[in-house]
Amino acid sequence: MNAQYARFQNRIDQIHLDRLNGEIGEGFYKKHHSAWRKEQAQIRGRIERHEKADQNYIEQGIKPLEISRNALEFYKAHGQEKRAKLLQFVFQSMKLEKERVIPVFKPPFDIIHALASDARTLTPSAGIKRQAASYEAACPIELPRLDELRTYCYENVIEEIPDGLDFGE
Repeated sequence: MNAQYARFQNRIDQIHLDRLNGEIGEGFYKKHHSAWRKEQAQIRGRIERHEKADQNYIEQGIKPLEISRNALEFYKAHGQEKRAKLLQFVFQSMKLEKERVIPVFKPPFDIIHALASDARTLTPSAGIKRQAASYEAACPIELPRLDELRTYCYENVIEEIPDGLDFGE
């Protein structure tokens, strides 16, 4: 986004010089100058939103990631009451399709599930360890989902973890 912002600034600087040198007309200058300034303002707004989202993501966004990471162990280690609380906290509902239960996740767990699904499709076949290069190749696909999670955590208050669900301990 910073590179996009700089490109528009270079265009604005160049069009200003062209106008001063008499190479372009006033109408062309005004039209493009105002359009590029609007683009810059939108980019600046997105940059600011990401910066604020990064701060809130650290503060609040780690909670659902910890829950997602520890959910299976928690589920196996606890009784029905705590299992039910966990399921109610993570899932919005369940669907039955051809005798198969399909979970519908609550936000932000839906984003985390999509991120994990993307990562699984990028993982090499069984028996082959993921190499650092293949992981780096996956980043362009995974990063938009991470931005989506970061933005969600910024714009929404994550539901409080119910009493009795102690994750990350």
